[in-house]
Amino acid sequence: MPEISDLVAPEFAKIYVGETVNGTATYSVANASNVDVVLEGEGFSILNESFGSVEIKFAPTEAGTFAGTLTITADGVVSETISFSASAILKPVISNLVAPEFSVIYSDEQATGTATYSVENANNVEVELTGEGFSILSESEGSVEIVFAPTTSGTFNGALTITADGVVTETIEFSAIAIEGITTEIEENAELNIYANEGTIYCEEAFTIYNLAGVNVTSLNGSLQGVYLVVTDNGNKQVSVW
Repeated sequence: MPEISDLVAPEFAKIYVGETVNGTATYSVANASNVDVVLEGEGFSILNESFGSVEIKFAPTEAGTFAGTLTITADGVVSETISFSASAILKPVISNLVAPEFSVIYSDEQATGTATYSVENANNVEVELTGEGFSILSESEGSVEIVFAPTTSGTFNGALTITADGVVTETIEFSAIAIEGITTEIEENAELNIYANEGTIYCEEAFTIYNLAGVNVTSLNGSLQGVYLVVTDNGNKQVSVW
């Protein structure tokens, strides 16, 4: 009479949906000339088969715990069944990334901005901030408040890296600008040919426009209204634009 013994179930590591993992079932057969194996269970398939060993692939298409069986039949008269299971989970997803925005400030001031994001299917989320002049003020689920505190003027670049369960990472990149304090005291230069007309300031040489708060508004030239300080290499001039 055939004998089937030494049944060992395959073991499968927990994986994410869309991935695959293999496990091997083993057994011993005595006094038999023919052995058949039948695999049952959603997500399982036979990858390789040899006498006494069956390599099984687990390839889930949805999350959950899946049960499988491998039935071994010797000479059509004796059967044994190996039962096993495997689990799959949804992979974390990081989305809806929104970069923080910072107002232009003087190099001895501070500004705050908030980065936001969404995370699904994760048990643990870690954030890491890099970039000169930036630090984390507070952190909550899906939100990080960042402080910009420069010590010099210039454009500063930062990055906030979000990692979900140690396997999925996304990065939010951003920048902030600090300027040196601009004096609003006028160093009049009679030789400067600077004038304004219909929201636009004109000058025959390179110039930068600051409002009286010291913010560079050169990019807005053409739609200006108010009093501004025009700075050139040869002096400054206050100009009224209406």
